[in-house]
Amino acid sequence: MTDRRKSVRFKDNTFGGNVDDKMRGSITSSDGLAGTMISMEKSPSQERLVQLAIMRNAENTMMRGHSVLRQDSTLKSKRNFDLSGQSDPPGKLDPLGPLEDEEDEEATTTMWCCFKGNSKGEEQIVKEVDKKKLNMSFTKRAVRKVRDNRRSSVFERLRGPAALFEGANIEVSDFSRMQRLVMEMESSLSKLGNIPENDMLEDWACLIYESMSGASRTFHGVQHVFDISVNCDEVQKLCAFFHDSIYYTIDGGLSTTQNEYLNGIIVEKDEDVFLTKFFLEESMEMLIIIFGFEKGQKLNPFKGLNEFLSAALATRCFSTCLSNRYLAEVAACIEATIPFRGDKPMDGLYERLTKANKLFNLGMKEEEVEAAVQRAADFANRDLYNFTLSNKAVFLSNTWNLLPESNISLRNTRVFRVSDFTHALLKMTGFFNSLDPESLFHNFRSSPPDELITELTEKARVNIMIASTYMNCKLLAISVLAAFAELTGGDAPVAMFLGDLPEPHHISPSIEDLIVPKKRHKNLTLDERVLALLRDGREGESDFDIKTSPMAAFIYSEIGDDGLKEAMTLLSHPMDKQHSKALLLSLPKRCVAEIGMACSHIAITRSNLLKDLVLKIQEDREI
Repeated sequence: MTDRRKSVRFKDNTFGGNVDDKMRGSITSSDGLAGTMISMEKSPSQERLVQLAIMRNAENTMMRGHSVLRQDSTLKSKRNFDLSGQSDPPGKLDPLGPLEDEEDEEATTTMWCCFKGNSKGEEQIVKEVDKKKLNMSFTKRAVRKVRDNRRSSVFERLRGPAALFEGANIEVSDFSRMQRLVMEMESSLSKLGNIPENDMLEDWACLIYESMSGASRTFHGVQHVFDISVNCDEVQKLCAFFHDSIYYTIDGGLSTTQNEYLNGIIVEKDEDVFLTKFFLEESMEMLIIIFGFEKGQKLNPFKGLNEFLSAALATRCFSTCLSNRYLAEVAACIEATIPFRGDKPMDGLYERLTKANKLFNLGMKEEEVEAAVQRAADFANRDLYNFTLSNKAVFLSNTWNLLPESNISLRNTRVFRVSDFTHALLKMTGFFNSLDPESLFHNFRSSPPDELITELTEKARVNIMIASTYMNCKLLAISVLAAFAELTGGDAPVAMFLGDLPEPHHISPSIEDLIVPKKRHKNLTLDERVLALLRDGREGESDFDIKTSPMAAFIYSEIGDDGLKEAMTLLSHPMDKQHSKALLLSLPKRCVAEIGMACSHIAITRSNLLKDLVLKIQEDREI
């Protein structure tokens, strides 16, 4: 059987940045070859396979430290050269200087995507061939490699190709996250009058880095610290470093290092956490007052447990170099990040901070206490910035990354079952259906301005409404799958019905090949934005789910908002036979037939049972 080959030609890429308006350069591979933009020519019959091959090859190439590819977009850098936000002068950017005849050294690379097997392309072989750079001298290539590797290093560390292909903004930094933690912490502390020794900075940076880099942190990772601390003052930055350092239930308790720092503050009994009844040092007694807690009380994971422990960690670290006043201001910022509270939580924080100021002689004037609470409100609003994103695909992608944080089964991406996914979606759907946008953003005495709070709240309201409908569609789709599973043999891994999750160098049949969302019927009312997100996908792939939702999009396009609302009343978890039958019979027959037949092609051990079930429903026979 002959191979069918599709060539992909690469064109030069312009690397824009804020150092030079039009600095010409290239993202490079580990052997110094120029990076590129993709321009594809492909036949319709192999469009999906070619695109997947390129994207997955890009991911695999990236993980090996090779060049990063980008489709139909220009890479723009946000250089972070120093803590003041000023960019390096042009002469400092490239100490090696320009190469001779650099403009004449344009590279043209050809990637061959070879498909062996039948017309569906069961096997892919990707090979990169460079044709023009072979004549470059070893010296020039070495110099180009050293210089360009600095420009491309952050891209080589990206975990997947989604951001590269979706036009997302990518930040380029000359510093690793660990370096940034050390340097920005040192800068912030110096502005407050104290610079600790390097060994202390190292200990704190490692503590933060390790606390936020576990397998459970799929959204609240180290990068989150830098995302929300842009243009923050020194107190807010210190708060940012620690505010999510502890997620007690998500991380499975405290680490050994965290336990050492928090010794004597809490008592862990079974799965509950209690505040100690014994006397603590002054800074910790002050922290308890700022949070409004009492000695011996049980700490609620939804009402301040994580924030209190994170603030206690920051207080224990910084107590060696900061006065109680600044410790109180950092603690106030972290307290303000307790989310989804009732009306005017900043008023209560002001009262408690005023009380702490008097009891512990912090020396803050009334207007300084007011300013501290306003700063805390501003920081808390930053922490929930995701709810205000205008790009709905990015908002949902970030939201999707929260699922594994609260669902351990989804962290093991190859073995979770239909019931596991249903349970995770049920919790997230319930959260969005009950979330009040008025509880997200707050100010204190009109700072931040009332108009801004109103604007943020309205943006969040729209996003929550879209997310709620999106989650309902996803929950309905997985519940339909659970119904098919229940009526044909019981719970099973999701992959048995939907196919494999995407992997580099592996393409296999999946549900997205067999179910194509159709245009909605004219007499249906539905949210076109939600349908587009289901059909076209979130911003990026997750480790446990594909970004598109073909089955959910198909169902939603068939039943609309009214049908969705009705179907949601028939869901049950775990799904039993009675609810399974009722749910399948409530949907249009053609909808059930297409999903059931698609699953029969993938779940081959249940193929006959699925086909028989579909036939009974079509013929109105008892199931």
